Amino acid sequence: MFAKIIAKRTENENKTIVTLKLDNGFSHGLNVKPGQFMMIWIPGINEKPFSVSKISDDYCEVTIAKVGNFTENLINKEINDGVGIRGPFGSGFKISEEKEILIVAGGVGLAPLAQIPEIYKAQKFTFVVGSKTKNELFFIERLKANENTKIFISTDDGSDGFKGFVTDLTEEVIKDTNNKFDLIIACGRKEMLKKVYEISKKYDINLQISAEAFMKCGMGICGSCAKGKFLVCKDGPVFTGDDLDYVLNFM
Repeated sequence: MFAKIIAKRTENENKTIVTLKLDNGFSHGLNVKPGQFMMIWIPGINEKPFSVSKISDDYCEVTIAKVGNFTENLINKEINDGVGIRGPFGSGFKISEEKEILIVAGGVGLAPLAQIPEIYKAQKFTFVVGSKTKNELFFIERLKANENTKIFISTDDGSDGFKGFVTDLTEEVIKDTNNKFDLIIACGRKEMLKKVYEISKKYDINLQISAEAFMKCGMGICGSCAKGKFLVCKDGPVFTGDDLDYVLNFM
């Protein structure tokens, strides 16, 4: 289908992260889940996967970091411009009986995670959000609006919150709270995910990660996103349990 851009906003001081609000058919039973992704097509340029950053009955939002030609073209789209949409694809995060959930977000990895406490009102969430510098942070005020959410911030340069890596702060939070967490959810660069995996094993906490991979088709046909025996677009992008060690070894 084609979706119309009905709103557009810049999310951070560096103006490198933009959210597009898309309206077309999202009230017609697409049933997008946090962690799933859409393939967005710009005719004549390319098609790329993007996680959904906000879900509603009649629209959805995607949050985009400017990292190359395609994302720059997408960010430069104007209100009422159209883009092609396929999806949703992949598996989402699975939350059921867990009560205390730790969410670890590195950089733009926060995009698919910020909506989780807005959807799961019965759980309590602790966010550990990391970025290189204060000017690259985004969605912080959105997170603060949730009564069921606590937020810890790390920056590599110490310009806001804890000075250091988000994974170092993650372990500090676990120790300071006497390991009260039933589940860790993480999204970010592969180095961060591997460290979070080590932390989850050390403190015996279940973990779900959102894995990144190069994708073309989004539905398990082309094989471009293969990680060993898994296709990230079809078997993921969310992985958990015994699959984590296998997937992370291929990232």
